[in-house]
Amino acid sequence: MPRIIDYYFSLVSPWAYIGHVPFMDIVRKHGVEVNYKPVFLGRVFAETGGLPLAQRHPARQRYRILELQRWPEKRGLAFNISPKHWPFDVNLADRFV
Repeated sequence: MPRIIDYYFSLVSPWAYIGHVPFMDIVRKHGVEVNYKPVFLGRVFAETGGLPLAQRHPARQRYRILELQRWPEKRGLAFNISPKHWPFDVNLADRFV
């Protein structure tokens, strides 16, 4: 029986991009299959009591920016902290996946 990872992610999340290569390394190393499951973060926040970025405390927003500068550098990734087309509607891309 194949081993399968249910991978819940959002294409709008920078963390999905930052963590993709290490995740795929683990997948290859252990020879598992991936069941991709895109999620809509707005719904997740609403159902779990989380807050959208713009509604979070300014200190949390600043720390998020700091982490979004650190991790891409650590992973050797090109990353634009303030993309021109942000935010964007991810629904079509999620449906494609």
